Amino acid sequence: MLTPFADRYCSQHIALHPRETKQFDKTYNVKRSRDTKSKERIAFYNTKQWKQLRKQVIERDNGLDQYALRDGLIVPGKLVDHIVPIEFAPELKDDISNLVLTSMASHKAKTEWEQGYYGTGNKSTINKSAVRVKDIKYIPIKFNELKTI
Repeated sequence: MLTPFADRYCSQHIALHPRETKQFDKTYNVKRSRDTKSKERIAFYNTKQWKQLRKQVIERDNGLDQYALRDGLIVPGKLVDHIVPIEFAPELKDDISNLVLTSMASHKAKTEWEQGYYGTGNKSTINKSAVRVKDIKYIPIKFNELKTI
């Protein structure tokens, strides 16, 4: 059954995925805004350019998490993710070929991988010798092994 993108889940499965989106987003953004480097990156996400890019990616990826799809699963996506993180390659922040739609679970797993591989994240040192992984098929997260969807 197809559901509208904004609904994320059909009426039968919505109860399995409770989430207070507004409260989660508010807490997440407050935490990120404490870091001055993050503040600069966050400002980009409030631009008209980002909003247009995000809309294009959602349409291009048909509302589906591309990491899950890569692993043969159909899962709705909500977040637009930078394949190569902005922290590592700021010049790719508005390159649509560096963006994919993802779910919260896939995004969390990929962020954890990025922190180890690229050295991104709060109080980390960027690994300047890391090779850019531009194709999601080479990012070693397996949706089937994630604990939450």
